[in-house]
Amino acid sequence: MRRCNKASIRENLLFQRRYCVTPEAREQLAEKFKVTVEAYEELPPWYSTFNADGSDIRLKDDIIMFRVCDLKNFIEYYPVFPATEGLRLLRKWKMEIPPKMTAFAYDYSQEIPSKDNACLRSLIAFSRLFMLDKGKQHSKMPYGFNNLYQQLHYASYCEVAAEPVRLVNAVLGEYIASTHTLHYGDSRTFREFIAYLNHSFSLLKFKDSNFDRLRDKLKEAYPDEEIYF
Repeated sequence: MRRCNKASIRENLLFQRRYCVTPEAREQLAEKFKVTVEAYEELPPWYSTFNADGSDIRLKDDIIMFRVCDLKNFIEYYPVFPATEGLRLLRKWKMEIPPKMTAFAYDYSQEIPSKDNACLRSLIAFSRLFMLDKGKQHSKMPYGFNNLYQQLHYASYCEVAAEPVRLVNAVLGEYIASTHTLHYGDSRTFREFIAYLNHSFSLLKFKDSNFDRLRDKLKEAYPDEEIYF
């Protein structure tokens, strides 16, 4: 099956003007295109992104990014909306609402996942924060992150194998080797980023960022693997 190509700047602007400005236009997306949730996440306090509706107000806190694939022209778009609007659209389309990805801890959570499961979900969430850059458009999820996070959420009591840990580690390594300019300054490694969060945002309550158990699991299964987290 032919894959969709990411829209150009011009194609993206035309798409947003036609399908993202009004609630009625947005509701047509699922009728005309193949729509899936690319990201439902809580943004970090230093980060904001543009609303696909064309307004000048930048989005903070919770957002939903859709993957909209035009199967006729084989073009894909990634519009971002505030979570309230994204959730409204999902309910309108009778689509499943995925778990929200967040690196922040909340006392009201009733879920008690396995330790490895919780640790890997935290690693994915912190890795996502680490990879957000200064682009004008919110970047899509790194390879495999969204599906893996959902699987861990729905199978929270299952044990975690070394392979998904290896996947996250590999994606981190590729990103660290790239030349992206990050929001938080000159930190280059994931551990430096975690230290930055704990120092600069000490009043915020983050999830546990001790990933020793995952490092041990990866070392045991793949002793020659370089670890980036």
